[in-house]
Amino acid sequence: MEAFPGKALIRKIVDNDEVLDWYELNPQERFAESQKLWEIFDLFGGSYDVQPDTQSPFNIFKT
Repeated sequence: MEAFPGKALIRKIVDNDEVLDWYELNPQERFAESQKLWEIFDLFGGSYDVQPDTQSPFNIFKT
């Protein structure tokens, strides 16, 4: 028995073409595609500033 399902089985299970394309990438290709997401995040003006989690019991900045 295979450790990972074959492409034919994945095609039966996954009904989304974008997800299927992702599964067919090797780890290096997935990493490269993930890096593109950071570029898009920057283009849309995303912020890297940490926002405190006000729901956390460890939040020391209680308001």
